[in-house]
Amino acid sequence: MQMFDRQDTGRHFMVDGSLFDAVKQTGGSRLAVVPLARETLTHLIRTLEDLVLERKLAALVCIGPGPARTRAAYVPRLRGLAEKSASVIVLGEEIEVLDGVEGLVAGVLDSGEALLNERFLLVLSYSFSVVLCARPRQNVIQDPAAASFDAIWSFEPDIVTASLDWLTDYLAARNQPVALQTIRSIRGVLTPMTTDVGALAHFTTEMIRFEEQLHQELARVERERVRVYEREALLSTIARAFIDLPADQLDVAVDAALLAVGQFSGADSCFLVELSDDGEQFEVSYQWNGEFADDLVLSLPANQERILRQTAGPLDVILIDDLAQTGGSDPLGSQLLAQGLRSLAAVPMVYREILLGYVSLASQTPRAWNEEDRYLLETLMEIVVAALEHRRVERALGETESLLQRVIYSTSHMVYVYAVLRDGSIRQMYSSSNIEHILGYPPARKLEDWDFWVSLIVPSDRAAARIQLERLMRGVDSETEYRVIHADGRVVWVRDSARCEAGTGDVKWICYGVISDITDRRAVNQALRDREHLQMALEAERKVGEVRNRFMLVVSHEFRTPLSIILTSADMLDRYHDRMDAERRKERLGTIRSQVQHLRAMLDEISVVIRAELGRLDFRPMPADVAEFTRQVVAEMASTVGALHRIDVSIEPAELYAYVDTSLLRHVLTNLLSNAIKFSEGRATVTLNVRLSATDGQLALCFEVLDEGLGLTRDEMDRLFEPFFRGKNAGAISGTGLGLKVVRDCLLRHGGQIIAEPRPNGGSRFEARVPYHAASPPGDLPETEPEIVNEDPTRGE
Repeated sequence: MQMFDRQDTGRHFMVDGSLFDAVKQTGGSRLAVVPLARETLTHLIRTLEDLVLERKLAALVCIGPGPARTRAAYVPRLRGLAEKSASVIVLGEEIEVLDGVEGLVAGVLDSGEALLNERFLLVLSYSFSVVLCARPRQNVIQDPAAASFDAIWSFEPDIVTASLDWLTDYLAARNQPVALQTIRSIRGVLTPMTTDVGALAHFTTEMIRFEEQLHQELARVERERVRVYEREALLSTIARAFIDLPADQLDVAVDAALLAVGQFSGADSCFLVELSDDGEQFEVSYQWNGEFADDLVLSLPANQERILRQTAGPLDVILIDDLAQTGGSDPLGSQLLAQGLRSLAAVPMVYREILLGYVSLASQTPRAWNEEDRYLLETLMEIVVAALEHRRVERALGETESLLQRVIYSTSHMVYVYAVLRDGSIRQMYSSSNIEHILGYPPARKLEDWDFWVSLIVPSDRAAARIQLERLMRGVDSETEYRVIHADGRVVWVRDSARCEAGTGDVKWICYGVISDITDRRAVNQALRDREHLQMALEAERKVGEVRNRFMLVVSHEFRTPLSIILTSADMLDRYHDRMDAERRKERLGTIRSQVQHLRAMLDEISVVIRAELGRLDFRPMPADVAEFTRQVVAEMASTVGALHRIDVSIEPAELYAYVDTSLLRHVLTNLLSNAIKFSEGRATVTLNVRLSATDGQLALCFEVLDEGLGLTRDEMDRLFEPFFRGKNAGAISGTGLGLKVVRDCLLRHGGQIIAEPRPNGGSRFEARVPYHAASPPGDLPETEPEIVNEDPTRGE
């Protein structure tokens, strides 16, 4: 901070302060701080500049600072001041536009200096000297256009001199040599004298005139504000009158709105022109007429493209000050003139880009319509169009609802709607009257009492209805059938079908449902099901009969040989018992025993097939040692029919425990091994592999039987598992044709499958697969049984 001691004034100024403070310090109580708006301050500065220009004063003029003072639009005034004055000094931050302007001295201030925030004008001459300084008020933050200033000014020579002293020191401290030299040279010639009274009077008069002008402008703005307030209040009142207005009161509301708008605008008439019911003409539908004795009558063709020459099309706003200027050649203009109207303002009523008519103001004398009239009509148009369309939609909705009610009533279905609220409660919304036809109860009973419908449901069926309700309350569509009690005590079957849609607000779901009487349909369906069951039973009986007949043929054929052998052996024992030694008698008894076992095995197979056909083949899985079970079956086969063959057994893992039905599994292994042995000539080898195999992530217990026999033919694969079927290559090899059928049936009860295929080098491959359910060793086996799924995945390859 620098301090300059001015010996000629005896005052000390802090040049890092502001000119405003220096002037205020010098003037003291003689100066009043006056709050001014930006436009007022600008007017005062221009007035003082005009005094210099008009009186052509040889003066030093100091102006600044601020970008507004250096804009190109201000340069002509600065040039004029430079031409009339001794010198003009302009201080600011952005003064590039002053380059090359003769007579002007520019002083550039650094950004952030305190003086940049002030506006000032300092004039030094013999007859007229003044200092005016203003700075923004503390409350000015955002909007520069709305800024206000604290201003002080003085025409007294000592205050002007002190202001020049401060400014001289300020420029010296800021290293502005050109501006500083200019001030010093001018001050050496000019000294402030007593202010010219005429100039002071002119300034005062201008201040008074400008203040009156401001008051007049303020009064005009206030009148406009009041007018706008009254207009908006009027339109708001009109709009509120149409809110939730019943359709039968719409006409009264429209008439009241036309009256209010017409009187507020000062027009003589306010009316609506709408399409007639037949759609051929535009006609007056609603109107208010101030001093008219009779109502307006207008009729314009609906296909009229231009109802007035002044408009380009039917959707244009019409503002005509004097209809007489149209010459009366237009349909609308001529009809209005004939009824005493001279001016017209009309706004088209448009809904979805379709012209519905016009809302209009008219006067008996020529009149210049303004934007307020247009705004009134446009707002009224929007309100009226919305109300008229609402009434039209309500009428259409009423007609549709009436038609819908008749359609619903004509059906045999009951329609209902209810809302599921977010708090879990139910609000019934609609229930058609068909409940009276279906169940004999009045419609109001169901709509008013939710529990009433529940009480009608047969108790054993309420669980199904409750499940449906729970699904609907989660927003899931549902359909179910249950029984309800008719008013006369009969039981009626109904189908309840409903779908859900998301609601709004406190409504979570809206459920739309249809209840249909399906008693007759259920009876018909039950009869059809009974008939189907009967046909199935008859078909099963027919199949059993066929199987029985074929069994009789098999028995008569297959049982003949073992029975003959038994009979022969028994006869030999009877006749020659005393001649036979012990070894021969034992041989004959062994023959009888083996043939009896053979017959029993055939009877067991027949029993399995019959029980499977009748659906009575028992399945009782138990924990078993599969490895030990397999070895026992192989040993039995090796001691009987496989005595002349070699049976190789492989079990992996060696210890294998699983839940199986060993009685059924015995049939599987016995038949597969027996077939492999029978159809393998000589002393061929039969292989049995037992292992665990994984397919699609599921473990299966596999029994693979390989032989070196006759093999399989591809064309016979599809019939391989049919009862009594025997391949062409079976020849004289004995058999019933039931073995593979027994295998298939036993595997199906396990939920397993059988795979059969020929081997590349001769022989056959059979693989029996059953789902694997692990079991613990015998000492730790649990008592529970696994869940077994019985399907039919049997396939042949």
